[in-house]
Amino acid sequence: MLRKIKRDKQIFILLSLYLLSASVVLSAQIYAFAAVVLALCYYRKEIFHLPRVFWIFMISGIIIRGITTIASLDPGLSFRKSEEMFIFMTFIPAFILSARGYTKRLAEYFIYGLLIIIFYTLVMHLIKSGFQFDLKHRLTVPGGYMTFGTLGAAGVILSLELCLKHRWFIIPALICLLALALSFTRSGWIGAGAGIFLFLLLRSRKFLIPLAVIGIIVFLLLPSGIRDRGLSIFSGGGKTGSRRVEMWKWGMTHFKDNPITGIGPNMVKTLRNSQPAGLSVQARRDMVHLHSVPVHLLTTMGILGGIFFLIYLLFMLYFPIKGYLRNGDDLSAGLLSFCVAALLIGIFEYNIFDAEVSMFLGVMLGLSAGYGADAVEKEA
Repeated sequence: MLRKIKRDKQIFILLSLYLLSASVVLSAQIYAFAAVVLALCYYRKEIFHLPRVFWIFMISGIIIRGITTIASLDPGLSFRKSEEMFIFMTFIPAFILSARGYTKRLAEYFIYGLLIIIFYTLVMHLIKSGFQFDLKHRLTVPGGYMTFGTLGAAGVILSLELCLKHRWFIIPALICLLALALSFTRSGWIGAGAGIFLFLLLRSRKFLIPLAVIGIIVFLLLPSGIRDRGLSIFSGGGKTGSRRVEMWKWGMTHFKDNPITGIGPNMVKTLRNSQPAGLSVQARRDMVHLHSVPVHLLTTMGILGGIFFLIYLLFMLYFPIKGYLRNGDDLSAGLLSFCVAALLIGIFEYNIFDAEVSMFLGVMLGLSAGYGADAVEKEA
């Protein structure tokens, strides 16, 4: 028993360091991988008792990734980044720790880490930009706008969940919300808004109308740049929105040409230059990926990618929904609301295989799956 607690502490320290770095500092990934390795070494027997849905996701992903890599237009290039399927392995240490009672502390540590990152980024941004905030001077973190959209939404939702019991957490919630606004990341706004609505619907319906009214008033008082950016969601997304539509049409054209296995993983950056038909110069420059999880998977993996996307939906929703039905408390509702937010963000951003985002999603899903699990030895 004492030996297991000591092992738990070692993994807990590593995963805490990862979350305190808010998963956006590149060196933080070392802590996450080390936590995975220790979990695999210390808990070899428990590995075989991990939830089946996790193994369905991992095994099906590896098989589909392997088939589409072999059938790729350039198998060698597609194979070079094949390790991306394994970054969800952070689910394992998070699940083990969550099942032993560390869930709330790990969620809190992520909030503390994100606040540190936001404060550092804000100070550096003010120094470099001369106190300017607009589309040319957006607030972001080392992982980029897409990463900050997902992590910022998590910060807002989890802080809101924590402030129901600890009122001072409203301050981190407001800071995360402000930072998300200054990032000009519309997908993050949509995800955070949907996540907040779902969380309040599940846990505090009485706050829905007052917060909606306050939100509208605050939105009207925001600087015109942020307000116009928000309104552009309902008017086609402006120039950046039109470029994404170009990318999606380009992707669907290649999906029709390669419907079963797609063009192959990691082939978008290659084909955007060799086959740029339908893309403007700006869209071609921005197209590292197709800015949408379903479109990108269909384009690069074909119908097999569509099947994998459905499995991904199951993976993202099964544990949070089951956890909320099992526990029915604020924390499980917050984790569920964040996962829904992350899925919505994925419609407009390709966040599934971005290392910073996917490793973090693996941790959040592991916490959700292990939180309150039955017949599991808890932390002493």
